[in-house]
Amino acid sequence: MAEKSSLGRVTFCMTVCGEQTEQDCLKAIKSCRNQFVFQEVRNVSPQIKALNQMLTQCETEYLVPLDADMILHEGFAERISKAVDEMDDDSMCHSTLFSLWDTLTDQKIYALKLLRTSIMQENLFSETCTPDVEHYTRLQNQGYHTINMFDESPIGNHVVKGPYFCHQKYRDVYQTMRSHQRVWCNGVAKGESIRECAFNHYHFFINKYKKTQDEDYLSCIAGMVDGITSELEHKSKSLDRPMKPMSKVDKLFLTWYLKNEMNDKMEIS
Repeated sequence: MAEKSSLGRVTFCMTVCGEQTEQDCLKAIKSCRNQFVFQEVRNVSPQIKALNQMLTQCETEYLVPLDADMILHEGFAERISKAVDEMDDDSMCHSTLFSLWDTLTDQKIYALKLLRTSIMQENLFSETCTPDVEHYTRLQNQGYHTINMFDESPIGNHVVKGPYFCHQKYRDVYQTMRSHQRVWCNGVAKGESIRECAFNHYHFFINKYKKTQDEDYLSCIAGMVDGITSELEHKSKSLDRPMKPMSKVDKLFLTWYLKNEMNDKMEIS
């Protein structure tokens, strides 16, 4: 097991914007709170502003961005400490990537990161849909790299709850695919094109709703339809963006899907 001092060189920064899971997030790290620096970025919008505030206020060598919808498992501290020791031996490593278990889609996703603060503070996030996507690519192009821990067991759960957060989550997913012209993570969306991913998501969420009667799944569909039919903004998520009423979501999705039947590629309208 890595020494406790390794974790003492890490800041865990929780970003909070009203998630229902905030107390669960805090409870999961409570037993280890005295081992690392803890900070918050609360109700800062848009997302790009919150991300860069998190980076610039960090004073430790390493940083773990902890969204309030991330519920870490017991043993996370030892795994983070071990990752710090491994990154100490590789100055060109900008981050270690851990998986979380996404409870909406029942699969592993890239989610939790251990970041090297010095590199991040020299390369702040840029305003775009899901700024992590452009940021990761930019750092890789500069010759930096990551340590990928995806094949290990998830370090925690990713728990998106409530109609607003489910809607905004999948609005952002599809705005991001349209903006970056690619499916950036197979854990987020399954398929080779926006149309294929949307088809798969639609049927997955409909089936989950039929089994559970949990209306969060319908909110995911509404957010997806919002993301694929709204004007493309090329901007990160914002707390100030209201949830668009999405009546007749099924009809809107079917109309969009059939319209694009002969144009099944990433630059779909």
